[in-house]
Amino acid sequence: MDEQDIEFLICDISVLWRRAFSLNTKEIGISTIERRIILNVDRRPGATQIEIANLIDIEPQNLTKPLDRLIAHQLLEKRLDGSDRRVKRLYITKNCIPIIKKICNIAEDLRPMVMAGISEKDKKALLKNISAMKDSLEAICLKK
Repeated sequence: MDEQDIEFLICDISVLWRRAFSLNTKEIGISTIERRIILNVDRRPGATQIEIANLIDIEPQNLTKPLDRLIAHQLLEKRLDGSDRRVKRLYITKNCIPIIKKICNIAEDLRPMVMAGISEKDKKALLKNISAMKDSLEAICLKK
């Protein structure tokens, strides 16, 4: 295994982690895309639709239907931006909090299985290294 394998391994891990998560979240009654939207809006209250689309790597127009479903079920809400009335910002609602708790509980159960066999020291090093890679990639993307 060499450095060329890193990008493929990270992409494979991302896909497999989402798949394992989806297998465990079916009973919540939301789709994978809806789950990803909810979690990203929860982590970034007030983000725009375009910002959330960029975070989950889909076209903003492909976010419209799942967003509309989440809003219709009163899990998310759109609010006008205070300085630009054309901009709508996304926020979770109190109805969404139990769903986020369920998702977090599933993550708490899944994470140890995924990380089994990795020492605490190696976990810390992994987190540090992956964070550095993310920072580098963000800097590259901002230049373009």
